[in-house]
Amino acid sequence: MDEALAFLHWMEEARADRIEPFEYGRAFFRDDRPTVWDFNFLRVEHGEPRAAELVAAANELMGHLDHRRVVVDDPEQAARLEPEFPPHAWTVERHLVMEHRRPPQSLETSAREVSREELAELWAELGRRRGFDVDMRGVTEAVVATRYFAAFADGEPVSCCELYSRDGVAQVEDVVTLEEHRGHGLASATVLAAVGASEDERNTLTFLLADADDWPYRLYERLGFVTTGRRWRFQRLHT
Repeated sequence: MDEALAFLHWMEEARADRIEPFEYGRAFFRDDRPTVWDFNFLRVEHGEPRAAELVAAANELMGHLDHRRVVVDDPEQAARLEPEFPPHAWTVERHLVMEHRRPPQSLETSAREVSREELAELWAELGRRRGFDVDMRGVTEAVVATRYFAAFADGEPVSCCELYSRDGVAQVEDVVTLEEHRGHGLASATVLAAVGASEDERNTLTFLLADADDWPYRLYERLGFVTTGRRWRFQRLHT
């Protein structure tokens, strides 16, 4: 858990082009990607803030943005803050930190590593369906070794994920499959291809983040991932 969080913290800091301190931690910004929530947020790092204080800090530091987000890694802090945020019209996302620690129940191996160019059309289609097409990958590629993996249907990539690696630690991220191709083991194959590549790199830890309130974490459990920690995101669309 500590290694995974250290990796996430390093990534957040490396991708930022501006970092501002506040009473309970730091705020991270990417001014050329103002709509990307993962690049623009506050992270609580010390102290015992109340939700009202964090809301005020977010409003002050993120006043130029259309969203607010506060990330909390400490379970005791998060448990105290959870009931305090809803009156401010904020919501909470709970994420599991899952580390790959045992052999998968599935041995699906139909996915393979691909180039960025091979995924261009799939990413474009996902952007159209999500209504969100800001390219974040260039920012990430500039700071960390990045590899791409995909599973195919009728010769076209329909499921993909990314693998970030640094100093023996790797993160599997952005696992997506077109809706019409779900339920056929393609996401499993894609994730396992990334895990296999991480093992070939001799990384000592491979992990991912999964929504604690959505079904995919059950899939990751079958693929050999074990929950070792949690992260919380308190957030709202500011209008």
